[in-house]
Amino acid sequence: MIDQIIFIIGSIAILLGAIYDLIAAIGLLRFGDFYMRTHAATVGTIGGAALPVFGAGLVALVYHPPLGEQRFFMAGIAFTVGILILIIAPPLVHTHSSQRSILVR
Repeated sequence: MIDQIIFIIGSIAILLGAIYDLIAAIGLLRFGDFYMRTHAATVGTIGGAALPVFGAGLVALVYHPPLGEQRFFMAGIAFTVGILILIIAPPLVHTHSSQRSILVR
């Protein structure tokens, strides 16, 4: 029973990540200001990259028959990559000084 709930939560996280990516892509096309477009890119990075990775980790954790004992290894790698995305991506994408240096020529 708990395996099915975790599988559903992981699948929803993957679906929400795809929705975040779609919203970020629309934002990159529709926003006019440079800083607003950078904000849309940040939404796509955090929501569209980290959330599906965490969802894939949850799905791998409870997917018994095909993965066997390697499911723990795959889930651990997915959670590690998700945490690294959350730590590394915001400073790289959302640094004001780098945005300003790109905008000023």
